[in-house]
Amino acid sequence: MVQKGGPETRNAILHLIASNGNITSREIANTLNINRSAILKHLKKMQEDHIIRREGSQKSGKWVVIS
Repeated sequence: MVQKGGPETRNAILHLIASNGNITSREIANTLNINRSAILKHLKKMQEDHIIRREGSQKSGKWVVIS
């Protein structure tokens, strides 16, 4: 289990996305044992910081690591 908040969570999310760009926010939440709403906030912040981006639709798209 990853401790909630901060860089540890974002690094864990980044690792999961790098391993599988098709991973869903629900799968990330289940894997890290963190509330899905918290994962969504992290994903939004990571997109705003240009660390990741979403390609395609919300339903059938995938995550891409930018930096």
